[in-house]
Amino acid sequence: MKGNSHFLSFFAQVGMFLTLALTLSIDGGYSYGAVIVLLGSFLGLGAFRVYRGQHLAHEDKQLLLVFILYGLSFLFFRAYHVFEWSGLDKPSRFILVCLIFLFLRSVALKGHLLWLGAAAGTYSGVGVAIYQHFIDDKARANGFQHPIMFGNFGVLLGMICFAGFIFYIGKKQYTYAVLMFLAGVSGLLVSILSGSRGGWLAIPVGLVYLFWQSRDVIGVRLVKQAAAFFLATMVAVIAIPQTGVSHRIGQAVSDIENYVEPDGSVRTSVGLRFEMWKAALHLYKESPILGVGEFDIQAKKQVLADEGIIDQAAVHYGHAHNEYLTNLSEYGTIGFILLMILYIVPLRLFNQKIRAYPSNWNIRCYAMAGGLIPACYMDFALTQSMFSHNSGVMLFSLGIMYFWGVVRNLESEKTSA
Repeated sequence: MKGNSHFLSFFAQVGMFLTLALTLSIDGGYSYGAVIVLLGSFLGLGAFRVYRGQHLAHEDKQLLLVFILYGLSFLFFRAYHVFEWSGLDKPSRFILVCLIFLFLRSVALKGHLLWLGAAAGTYSGVGVAIYQHFIDDKARANGFQHPIMFGNFGVLLGMICFAGFIFYIGKKQYTYAVLMFLAGVSGLLVSILSGSRGGWLAIPVGLVYLFWQSRDVIGVRLVKQAAAFFLATMVAVIAIPQTGVSHRIGQAVSDIENYVEPDGSVRTSVGLRFEMWKAALHLYKESPILGVGEFDIQAKKQVLADEGIIDQAAVHYGHAHNEYLTNLSEYGTIGFILLMILYIVPLRLFNQKIRAYPSNWNIRCYAMAGGLIPACYMDFALTQSMFSHNSGVMLFSLGIMYFWGVVRNLESEKTSA
């Protein structure tokens, strides 16, 4: 059985590493690691039965219940609105990751591979972003996916790398710490070159959260130095025209001015987003409890356009470019509540671990990184419907299960030591 455990552990390690390492640099890169770890999960379930006799803590059950409930809720919504088999693809992923968590709890995990995977992801991602923006002359680097998703994932992986920086500072492994810090900066640069303004909001919040939580291990002096570095970097990024940041900020201000002026145009990036939000709120009023459904939403938006409530250009967008409003319009108040539970429960569980281990930076840093995932997604949700994309579903679900699995395994090792 020990040999089987080592064999299965290989699937877990490689899968976790590749999920983060390939997300920014290869089309659908997240899926390679996901397939490997899922294959290991099925092998563990069928061939080696490593789940037998496994005892789950109450907090594990809470997390799994939330994911299962969210996934199964779509069966209800599909049955209530319009049932389409194709619509079950993304919801099924929320359920499958629960099997992956059971698998991760059953094998030995090397958590540092998550730090290295995130670093490999940001370094390769920034290489793609620099090539696309400066050599291929793209206004917005996209890394073979939608530029908003590319930029948001850059922020997320960058924040994970900064948590890894704190992890290695705590272990006094300063070479790795420097590499992780630079990897974090690379992730933020991916976001900047993508021109995805919505993700920029998460940067200062995430950095303040991380460095404040870690002030005891890295010292107040280093926190001040890091703050000065990021402030200087921010000024430089805005001042250098080639980054496109000042242009994107100016464009946003101009779009808002155009939208509010009586004779202005709504057919701008920000203006169309406002129109999508307006449509979502109108559809929510039409069916506030269970929403209007996903599959005929464009027909309903066309009615709003015909009535002059929204601009015709906003009709063809498949979602509201806001996760909260997308859920309110498509799944009503019930769907919105389920979404908030999906965000808040994992965040609360990770924060409980941070408070439970004030001096154990081995566990604490993994918990901080895990908590950053729902926190960042709550910010991304303001300007993008992340769960309308397979990549958004998978990075959220797998990321939480990976870091929670590592945290729980480390706790078990600490208890048995």
